[in-house]
Amino acid sequence: MACSRYYELKKRKTRLSLNSAETAIAYVKPLFRGVQNEQLYLILLDDACRPVQDLRIAEGVPNRVAVDTRKLLRTVARTNSTCGILAHNHPTGLAIPSEADRLTTYHIMEVTGQLGFTIMDHIIIAGEDGCSMLNRGSLPEYRANSGVLQAASR
Repeated sequence: MACSRYYELKKRKTRLSLNSAETAIAYVKPLFRGVQNEQLYLILLDDACRPVQDLRIAEGVPNRVAVDTRKLLRTVARTNSTCGILAHNHPTGLAIPSEADRLTTYHIMEVTGQLGFTIMDHIIIAGEDGCSMLNRGSLPEYRANSGVLQAASR
């Protein structure tokens, strides 16, 4: 599995724009091939939605992951990026966002939003399946100073 993951990561088209859920899912899927614990990545994007860097921001156990928001904030501040896509895996479940996924996403949006950073989507991978929270209408909508968690109306 490690060789397969390495090969898939090396053959990815890194200059491809991740402006659709399908291309984003295809891009992040190799990050999770063979991984047994949940991992959370932040894919930093340039202004043309092309990946600049894949940051693994947390690793947990098979059914959950905890995010150190201070470390995340420091990391994002150092990159000078303005937008990105979250991606994590469900090694023991389905590629469907849970309420915990929505709350974690909103919390990350709230923390990174203080820096003017925008979370464009959150991709969930389970085996060969992938799900875009944006396409499902499950991506929370963050407005600075609102303090209210809302479903995105797309």
